[in-house]
Amino acid sequence: MRYPRGHGQGIPLSTNNLKSLPIGKGEILQRGQDVLIIAYGSMVYPALQTSAILSENGIEATVINARFVKPLDTELMMPLARQIGVVVTMEEGCLDGGFGTAIAEALIKHHIFVPIIRIGVPDQLVEHATPEEAKLTLGLSPKQKADHIRVELQSLRPVSLQRSLITMNQ
Repeated sequence: MRYPRGHGQGIPLSTNNLKSLPIGKGEILQRGQDVLIIAYGSMVYPALQTSAILSENGIEATVINARFVKPLDTELMMPLARQIGVVVTMEEGCLDGGFGTAIAEALIKHHIFVPIIRIGVPDQLVEHATPEEAKLTLGLSPKQKADHIRVELQSLRPVSLQRSLITMNQ
């Protein structure tokens, strides 16, 4: 079991800016056409940082703050996954049986068969360290995540080309 440490990102809290969040509804934070990044919890702000690094390399990302794991906002996520064609999930939890797995199951349930890149904590003992040190060790810094996504996208290019050729022949 992991308990987050440190400060969260966001806006300063005051009673003037509190508002209700609709249960099970995510939000689009940024739009791009090359990859869909769906982040949860403490990984939302780093997802935006990762997206900025990807943008510097010509990869434009749509970034969603999922806000909820249950229920997932499939009305928001599934059409974007189908349209964009590559999904990246980011979580600061265990990958096995975690948020990314829930997204993968939702994609299958909706008959959307696109590549999915899950970024999170592997199923291994994480040594005691500061949050920053642990993230670096696990490859969870924004730069490391951007590098990982770039490598994965390059390995998918032949599949994308094949899909384009199939579409052109129909």
